[in-house]
Amino acid sequence: QALDTNSRSMPHTSSANLRLTKNIRLGQKQNIRLFGSVNNLFDKRNVNWVYPKTGKPDDTGEDISEPNSNYTFDEVRHNYTQYIKDPSAYSSGRTYSFGISYNW
Repeated sequence: QALDTNSRSMPHTSSANLRLTKNIRLGQKQNIRLFGSVNNLFDKRNVNWVYPKTGKPDDTGEDISEPNSNYTFDEVRHNYTQYIKDPSAYSSGRTYSFGISYNW
């Protein structure tokens, strides 16, 4: 069953990031900065977009059953679900970055 336009909201999104920095002085004007950051700390899978008919990121709402029988072959179902899987429908997972800088 298709949804009316703007009849529902997408699922809420949330994300927590963490950044740590340590400065080490090397005299009057020089220092080294060590840093690390983690984006999406809890590895939350947020939905970026949904199919308009269903409001879901992994269901287009299309009828893939055989005409006149309402039967869907397993191969057809498998191929169709692989076809509609779009990684851009979900946010990226946890990412890390580390670095060092030298200031003089």
